[in-house]
Amino acid sequence: MSPKQVDCSHYWNETYLCRERFLHYREQFISILKLNPSSILEIGPGPGLLSSMLKCIYKEVITVDFAEDTKPDIVSDIKSIPLKDALFDVVCSFQVLEHIRWCEVQDALQEMKRLSKKYVLFSVPDNNVMKEPIFSFRLSFLNHSVGYSLTKKSYEGVSNIKEHYWEIGVNGVTVTSLIDKINNSFLILIDNWLDGVDRYFLCEVK
Repeated sequence: MSPKQVDCSHYWNETYLCRERFLHYREQFISILKLNPSSILEIGPGPGLLSSMLKCIYKEVITVDFAEDTKPDIVSDIKSIPLKDALFDVVCSFQVLEHIRWCEVQDALQEMKRLSKKYVLFSVPDNNVMKEPIFSFRLSFLNHSVGYSLTKKSYEGVSNIKEHYWEIGVNGVTVTSLIDKINNSFLILIDNWLDGVDRYFLCEVK
């Protein structure tokens, strides 16, 4: 089990609850809504905003986290959840997998697959997008040129060194290597897409 990184107070402040984060919650909510599930397992609910919204529509929404102070329905490590196989239409985790070591990601995906009847949906940060230019220029003079690019972020490694073990685009982790872990977990990748700096992966259970 990875060590606990933050306490529940981490989620309830102006910095964490920024405008962009609420847009991420919207994307998560709509992505689940499109799957029309009757039962949902959310792993790593954080402040519980998404699960609260889902419970307004769906009767069966269960949350799992190993941090007791977030008050999940079940306290457990993501790699070993004490539930029977194939209990939920959708098993989801948003911005969670980067908080465990890269070598443990496949174990987590396999556990998510075990608990799902239909779909596994998750998102992780894409560091490549954080470094896309937002302003650039290039000047040419007498067969010489000089340019400058201002990027969204200037991270040399992961964007959150206190909490993230990895991100797409850092230390050799790529979309392809993450898809390899999905395939090795016997999940069928249906779609992947970007929303802001987060990349989503929708998988079907074989």
